[in-house]
Amino acid sequence: MYETKVNSLEEMASWIASRGAGIIVYEPEELKQKVLDLANGVLSNYK
Repeated sequence: MYETKVNSLEEMASWIASRGAGIIVYEPEELKQKVLDLANGVLSNYK
């Protein structure tokens, strides 16, 4: 488990997405969705 304070969920989502596989967001749901949106955006560049 990792806990920290950040300026925004976007900042945290970007940090998580940049780490690649191995990090799982359980909550909050809004952060989980932001990470999914970022990852899907990157993947869409390669489809």
